[in-house]
Amino acid sequence: MGKFNYIPDNIRIGNMEFRRTKSLRDVKYFEIVKWQDNPHFGHEKDERYQWDDERKMYRDTEFQNTWIDPGCFKYPECCFTVATFEDNAHDEMSELKFCCNRPLEFDETEFARFMKIVRLADKELKEMWQQYDPYTEDIPDTDDSKLTEEDL
Repeated sequence: MGKFNYIPDNIRIGNMEFRRTKSLRDVKYFEIVKWQDNPHFGHEKDERYQWDDERKMYRDTEFQNTWIDPGCFKYPECCFTVATFEDNAHDEMSELKFCCNRPLEFDETEFARFMKIVRLADKELKEMWQQYDPYTEDIPDTDDSKLTEEDL
């Protein structure tokens, strides 16, 4: 796998954000997320949430079999992925994939923000691929004068 000499910064417009994230696979991975108010923020003391020592999570008594990580109560916003850009080193490009039909559920303002982010992200990712060096990590520097006949 080569080396990326340039990695794009996060871009946020309103409630939409393009950002680098980690993949479950060993692949560089970017996503577009939609931010929204976190309904759990600051409510860990509400009666509907009961702490479970065994699971180290809160149980939501209003919804059967629903468990909430303590971290969900700490931040005023939460987000979910609406689209991903996955590196395709073979073609030296990034592939945009929607998560289900989520972008189709946006109102006009959200869709306009989403499209602006897609265009800006595409420009940044093209810059990243232009500076991609597929040989940097795979081929160590060698001094040809030290090669023997067996190496040739």
